[in-house]
Amino acid sequence: MRLMREIRFSIDRDWARAAHGVDGFEGALPVTNSWGGWPSAVGVAPYLVLRVVVSGRPDPLTGYLVNIQELDHLLRRHAIPLAARRLSDEGVGLTGEILVRAVRDAVCRQLGNAEKSKSQKVKTPEGQDTESPKSQDTATAFTFSRDPKGSAGQVSLESLALWTTPRLSYAIAAGEDSMVELTQCFEFSASHRLHVPSLSDEENRRIFGKCNNPNGHGHNYQIEVTVSGEMTDGTGRVLALPAFEETVRREVIDRFDHKHLNEDTVEFAEINPSVENIAAGIWDILHDKLSPAKLRRVKVWETAKTYAEYSGGVASG
Repeated sequence: MRLMREIRFSIDRDWARAAHGVDGFEGALPVTNSWGGWPSAVGVAPYLVLRVVVSGRPDPLTGYLVNIQELDHLLRRHAIPLAARRLSDEGVGLTGEILVRAVRDAVCRQLGNAEKSKSQKVKTPEGQDTESPKSQDTATAFTFSRDPKGSAGQVSLESLALWTTPRLSYAIAAGEDSMVELTQCFEFSASHRLHVPSLSDEENRRIFGKCNNPNGHGHNYQIEVTVSGEMTDGTGRVLALPAFEETVRREVIDRFDHKHLNEDTVEFAEINPSVENIAAGIWDILHDKLSPAKLRRVKVWETAKTYAEYSGGVASG
């Protein structure tokens, strides 16, 4: 079972000192609007989103994998002040890759310290003492309480992701500590017709319905391109964002934007331009053009209710 928890927060210019004390919480105001983000901004300030995913076996009594209040406390108490200090000290020189790595390390370090300070005995849901597992990797596996009475269970940290804009994110997954994923979003508008020439007109209408309209129809496609890599060049980046964006613009957006995919593109002259085939086609275009990073996946949103994601391998066509 996996559980995701997200916190949203702003970092104003006074966060690390006057407004919230040295550690970020001395004299801090209570959480009043976690949906909109806490802390809220004082003036114009960076607005960040941090998302953690944990996995394990839910407690049979409460149904909890972990008490989400613990996740909130962990992230607010340790991740937010760290982000504030780093932004205050490094300003625009701080990259998303460096910050998500620092936050993940701080969270794991805090959890590891908490594990060491606990007794080797933990309470089961039935209230009995049992030996705490010692073979788990303390970088990713920890004991969390599941309810106010303190029943505990082993939970693994699967991933941690940081959004520095509503469309740009950085993530680290368990087992890939040296790798950071960078995801940026793009958009193009295009028309297409879902039609397979080898099928009869009646079969095409039956399968594709209105999408088989001979004159086609259009979508505002939203594209999420994810690359990954190690920060080995001294810049603190997986891939320079302007170069990443320029490559996607040149190779994908300019190629497909305001085009009829069936009629105006080589890629879909003989392949039905379904959202699945569009995702695979964009992968084929980009997979060898984003060095030194590695393309991890391409997600194409055709509508707000439909997307296709492709990570290489077998696709139709």
